[in-house]
Amino acid sequence: MAVAAMRAAWGYDQPNEKISQQIKARMMSMPGLSKQQTPEDFRRAQAYKSDAFLSKVEVAEQRDLETLSAIAMEKMRAVAVDKMLDMTDALDEMAGTGYDKNVGTMDRQRFVSTLGVLFAGSLSQEDLKLFCIKYGCDGADPQEPDVQLKVDWKQFAIDFDNIPAPPDPVPDPRRMMKHLMELRAHAVQMRLDMSDAFEEYTGSLKERNSGTMAKNRFRATMGHLFAGKIDPSVLNEICREYGIGDPDPREGGFMRVRWKLFADTFDEVPPMPPPEPPDPTPEILEYMRGMNEYCNLHAIDLENDIEEYLGGKDACTSDLMPTGKFERAIGVLLGKASNSYPHESKMLNLISQCYAAGPKSRRNPLLSEQVQWREFAKDLRAVQPMPYLRSITGKVKLYPQAGEMAK
Repeated sequence: MAVAAMRAAWGYDQPNEKISQQIKARMMSMPGLSKQQTPEDFRRAQAYKSDAFLSKVEVAEQRDLETLSAIAMEKMRAVAVDKMLDMTDALDEMAGTGYDKNVGTMDRQRFVSTLGVLFAGSLSQEDLKLFCIKYGCDGADPQEPDVQLKVDWKQFAIDFDNIPAPPDPVPDPRRMMKHLMELRAHAVQMRLDMSDAFEEYTGSLKERNSGTMAKNRFRATMGHLFAGKIDPSVLNEICREYGIGDPDPREGGFMRVRWKLFADTFDEVPPMPPPEPPDPTPEILEYMRGMNEYCNLHAIDLENDIEEYLGGKDACTSDLMPTGKFERAIGVLLGKASNSYPHESKMLNLISQCYAAGPKSRRNPLLSEQVQWREFAKDLRAVQPMPYLRSITGKVKLYPQAGEMAK
């Protein structure tokens, strides 16, 4: 039927007087035909090899069919990989029973509906018809002569599964590396393993095994893990770089995100550079001497007490803490009801500025978001000797220990 259609397109099924100028121009464009020859001359000259001519037409038609079907299959292959779809198994389930299933054929309508279910919205009517023409069998359809009644789905599935899967786009996180380093610092403080966290938030076993999840679920997971610490523009950029699957017509990018690849990349993000070493002013040093005397008098080991305030050695994973939390910790540890310390809010702000770390605070640009609390506690202990505290903590031996008198 395809050859008959080609004959009609070239005018072989019409009488001589009905040959159009369009057919003549098309013939003139062929190599080997001079401008003096008429279509009749051309037809007479080619009559003896009409069968060879038609075979060449069929070869060209078949070559175009192969090219177009290969392009359509490559597009479908990317969708099948994203859905973890095995075409042979999927079509085998929909092939029904009996003789047709055994020989690997099915009705054309069943084949079209099956692909429509498997690739909903990803296939056009032209692609479906192309597959029906290429893999058609069992005779022409009386209602649609250009296609056949059945389709060789087995051969279609074999050819489809043999197409190599297209490579996934390689993300380039260098543009947002600064933001990823900040998120990495927060994750270290929270002792957060990104792979384990995402596995807990995967909605199904398929998402866990494939390493991908819906974009809205990925956003919700990141928003929960880094509540208030991640910028929406950075989150959108992550979704674009690690996107996969169908295009998102509303927001751009893709409908799914490769969370596994993002988690592996996130774990390899280099740490933030260390903050600048503090340089206390004489005014701050004088205030720290007063705090040193107070801690020595009341046996307050500030470094150890701040660790306990943060939850103990197991929970305290960073030498940095939020500025507001640092000032509250100093107020709690040195401001007990039995021995309250006269704090000065101005001096606490100066200390926070001197031992600052991280980006500037949005509420108060003069302060940073975090403070180097451990560095401050060490400097406070070293600003002048603390003999009483050292004797209690066992770092200085004031009395001979058991067995030492005998020596």
